[in-house]
Amino acid sequence: MAAFAGFSKSFVAFFKGLKKNNSKAYFDSKREVYDNIVKPEMEAFIAAVGAGLKKISPYFAAEPRVGGSMYRLNRDIRFSPNKLPYKTHSAALFYHQQGGRHELPAFYFQIDPESVMFAAGHYMVSPENLDLIRRALDRNGDLLAALLKKAAFKKRFGVLEGETLKKAPRGYEEDHPHIELLKLKQYLLSEEEPVKNWIGDPRLVKRALDSFRAAAPVVRFLCMASNVPF
Repeated sequence: MAAFAGFSKSFVAFFKGLKKNNSKAYFDSKREVYDNIVKPEMEAFIAAVGAGLKKISPYFAAEPRVGGSMYRLNRDIRFSPNKLPYKTHSAALFYHQQGGRHELPAFYFQIDPESVMFAAGHYMVSPENLDLIRRALDRNGDLLAALLKKAAFKKRFGVLEGETLKKAPRGYEEDHPHIELLKLKQYLLSEEEPVKNWIGDPRLVKRALDSFRAAAPVVRFLCMASNVPF
């Protein structure tokens, strides 16, 4: 596998075209671009990030292949009113090795025609893990709250986001000191930059790792709450 040399103009142009013409006819006409540029460049990025991610935590997988860390381009339209066949971005998930791809906290990267996004947290939280996280917040919520209040952290990520309940979850009171965290059903951090800043720049790997390193204390809290190592 070639070393990551940055995402090329051709990579971004593929998704610009797909956004304008999201059809099988367009994809078929650009299949060679997808096979020879888009996939190899994302696979090289995943491999490069994976090597550096081991220094942050050894428990997150970086599989440079479609169906591993690289998401498929095809959309699942079975239950969606949006019947467009393809995603207009490429994405990678660096997931915890002790669970399935979406069962535990993870790190995430996405690139589309306008932006690159670096994200971390827990997106698809099972009822069992949500209960564990809430129990951890009830016991040690001050630890997570202190992380989220740090000026540098807030400047970078803003607030912890996700789908939220309107009322306190069962077993907790509205006056709980960490009620807003307890109401969350997802625990997500993200930051974005214009894609034009990174075309052809291999330093995007370092930028992604810097973001993942900054988010790591929150991911560590979520892992420990779910009884898996960080």
